[in-house]
Amino acid sequence: MKTPLKRALSLLLCLALALGFAACAPQETAVSPTPDAAEGSDAPALYTPGTYTASAAGNNGTVTVAVTFTETAISAVEVTAHSETPGIGDAAIEQIPGAIVGGQTLAVDAVSGATNTSNAILDAVEDCVEQAGGDVAALKAAAAEEPASNETTELSAGVVVVGGGGAGLTAAIAAAQEGAEVILIEKAGVLGGNTIMSGGGLNTADPVRQGSTEMSESMRNQLAGYLEYDPAGFGDFAAELETLKTQIQEYLDSGETYLFDSPELHMIQSYEGSKRTGLDGTVVTPDHDLLATLCNQTLPTCEWLETLGVQFKDTLSTAVGALWQRTHDVEGGASALIATLEESAEAQGVTILTQTRGTEILMEDGRAVGVRAEDASGNEVLLHAGSGVVLATGGFASNAEMVMEYNNYWPDLSATMPCDGAAGCTGDGIVMAQAAGANLVGMGFIQILPICTVDGQAIRGTQNKIYVNQEGVRFVNENDERDKLVTAILGQTGGRMYAIGDATQYELQGEEKLNALIEKGYACVADTIEDLAAQMESLFGVDAEAFLKTVANYNSYVDAQEDPEFGRYNFIGKIEEAPFVAIMEAPALHHTMGGVQIDTETRVLNAEGAAIPGLYAAGEVTGGIHAGNRLGGNAVADAMTFGRIAGQSAANGK
Repeated sequence: MKTPLKRALSLLLCLALALGFAACAPQETAVSPTPDAAEGSDAPALYTPGTYTASAAGNNGTVTVAVTFTETAISAVEVTAHSETPGIGDAAIEQIPGAIVGGQTLAVDAVSGATNTSNAILDAVEDCVEQAGGDVAALKAAAAEEPASNETTELSAGVVVVGGGGAGLTAAIAAAQEGAEVILIEKAGVLGGNTIMSGGGLNTADPVRQGSTEMSESMRNQLAGYLEYDPAGFGDFAAELETLKTQIQEYLDSGETYLFDSPELHMIQSYEGSKRTGLDGTVVTPDHDLLATLCNQTLPTCEWLETLGVQFKDTLSTAVGALWQRTHDVEGGASALIATLEESAEAQGVTILTQTRGTEILMEDGRAVGVRAEDASGNEVLLHAGSGVVLATGGFASNAEMVMEYNNYWPDLSATMPCDGAAGCTGDGIVMAQAAGANLVGMGFIQILPICTVDGQAIRGTQNKIYVNQEGVRFVNENDERDKLVTAILGQTGGRMYAIGDATQYELQGEEKLNALIEKGYACVADTIEDLAAQMESLFGVDAEAFLKTVANYNSYVDAQEDPEFGRYNFIGKIEEAPFVAIMEAPALHHTMGGVQIDTETRVLNAEGAAIPGLYAAGEVTGGIHAGNRLGGNAVADAMTFGRIAGQSAANGK
C-alpha cells in the first residue's frame, strides 16, 4: 500500500511523463521513433531520411549530436561527443534529446542549471534539421502540448531542505542520519549549485597532511611575522591571536620543518582577509562565533565527508586568495564531490525533487512549518515540515539587479559584468527568509573572482603560476586576497591579465579544456617559454621580451625564497617544466558575502537577534561569516560545515 508521500511522488512522476521526459534517452542510446513516424505513414515527406551529425559550442567545448530522420519525423537524437562538466551537463544530455523526439519540436526549454549544454544540443540538432531539408522555423514554433493541471501536490517530511548545492545536500544527509525523513527541492534541473561550479577545494588545518609537508623558508618568515601583531587591533579575535602567537613561538623554538597550521591561524587569516570598509565608510568584520565554529569544525567535517565516500588528495594546495597551504582538493573535483553527496543522500532515503522552486516559507504562529513551491509546469507543491526547514539556496551573484541594488564595495561595478557561478543563484532564499522575518547582514559586499575568461568561465588551478599584464610584467602578489587581485587587474590595460603556468597548470586544466580555450582565442600552449612568449605577442599583443625577463626574474625569486617586487611568500615552484600555458583572464562576479543572519546552530535570526523557530540556513544564503571578502577555499568549507550543522539542528528541533 502506498503511503501519502509515495502517492504524491507518483503524481509528480505522472506529470513528468506527461511532459515528455519519459522519452529521455541516455547519452549513447538512440530514442525510438514515435508512432507518427512509423514507416508507411501517409503524411507528406518532411525530411530526407538518414542520420546527420553536427556540433555546436557548449560550456567547455563542442557538443556533437547525431540525428536520425525518417521522411516524416525526427526518430532519434543522440549526443555522441562532448566535454561538458559531469554533473552539470548530464541532465541536458539526458533530457533534451528525448524532449525533441517526444514532441517533434525544437521549442524545448533549456534545462535549468545546464543552459549552455542545452542550447548547444538544440543548435546542433537545428543544423541537422537543415541538412535533412526540414523546416527549422516550423519546428521552433511547434511547442509540445503540455497537459493543463491546477492540482496542488502536498508532501510531508520531518525536514524540508530548499536548495540542492553542497550545503543543501550536506544538510539533507546529516538530517537523515539523525533519523529524520527528508525532502530536498532544487529549482534547477541538476544538483550542485555553486559548489559544483567551484574548484572543489576545502580549507582546514590538518595535522596529518600538513605534518608530512615541508614548509618553505619564505612561509616560515611569514609565520614569524605574526609574532609582531598587536592583539589590540583584533577586537573579538584578540584571544585567538594571543593563542596563535604562543603556538608559533613554540613551533619555531622546536626547530620543526613541517607546515605549521592551526584553527587559530585559519581564524586570524580569515579575519584579516575579510575585514573591509564599505563605500559608505561602514567597517565589517566576521562574526566571531561563526568564524570560530567554521575554523574549528572543518577538520571533523572533512573526516565526516570521508565516511560518506568523499576522497581528498594527500597533498594540499592553496586556492586563489586562500593565503595559506591548507586547501583540501577532492579527487575528481567538485563534480565528484556532488556526485558522492547525491549518492549518499539517496542511500539515506532522502527524496530529491529537481525543477521544483521554493517560493514561500510557510509560517504558523511565528514558526516555519513548511515551504510553498512550484514544479516545472508551474503547479503548486506544498511541502510540510514537522521539524524544520533548511534554506540552502545560495547567494545572488547571478541576479545583476540585486547585486547593483546592494553593492556597497565596488565603486564602478558594471551591471554587465559576467558571473561565473550557477545561474540559479538569484537570491530566492534571501527574499523568502526576509518575508518570514529574517534579518540580513553584510549584503553590500560582493566578491569578484579574478581568474575567469572574458566571458565569465572560471579558470581553476593551483597558485604555481604568475600573472602578467599586456606589458609582459607582473603587477601583483599572486597570493593576495581576491578583492585586491581584482582591483589590481582592473587597473591594467584592457582590465585583464595573463595567467602563466607550466606542466602543473597544463595537467590541472586538461588538454580538452585547454583546446576549447585555444579555440576561443583565450589561451596558448608551447613546448618552450620562448615559443609561448612569441604566441602571446602574436595572439594577445603581450611584450615578449619583457615577458621572458619577468619569468626569469620570478624563477630567481623562487630560488631566493624572496619576492622583492610584491612580497609573495607562498612559492610552489618555478615556471620551468614544459608544456607552458598562458590563459587570458579577467574578473567576473562570483560570490555574495551577505545574507540571512544565523547563529552557531544555523538558526535564522530576526532583527532582534531571536531565533525564528523551525527555520535554519546554511551556505552562501547566509551572511556574517566572511564579512567583506571571502578567502578562497572557505566557501566549500562553509557549505559543508554549516550544512551538516543545519541538518542536525533541523532534525532535532534545536
